[in-house]
Amino acid sequence: MSLCILDIPVLVLIGFVIACLYAKMWRWDYPDIYVALSTAVIAVFWLNAVLCAFDVIEPWGVGWVTTEVNGWIALFIVLAYPRWFGWGAERARVLFGRAPDQGGLLWPFSLEEKTRPFRSAWHAGTEEE
Repeated sequence: MSLCILDIPVLVLIGFVIACLYAKMWRWDYPDIYVALSTAVIAVFWLNAVLCAFDVIEPWGVGWVTTEVNGWIALFIVLAYPRWFGWGAERARVLFGRAPDQGGLLWPFSLEEKTRPFRSAWHAGTEEE
């Protein structure tokens, strides 16, 4: 079976970008968009792998970026796509935080405060601000 060797790095990068966008912009307005986008991205990559396995289409990047892989090994590589996506997303969460009110590991090194003000749990129900 032919696989594109750039699938895993692209999945890591897409997971990183989607997690950044979700943590800083979409978390409060669209709480379920991370699940929807990650499912859609993984479905596209899995669909490509299945169609390539049955010789319906050529793999992405035909030429120097494809390689022939044993079918059983390719199955486990393709089934691991969500793990690679999640690994990239977790790196983004560690660096930039999981929510707009978190700064992540890079927060102490930032020159200006870009996080939203923290709202404590005991003030969550009050409108004193």
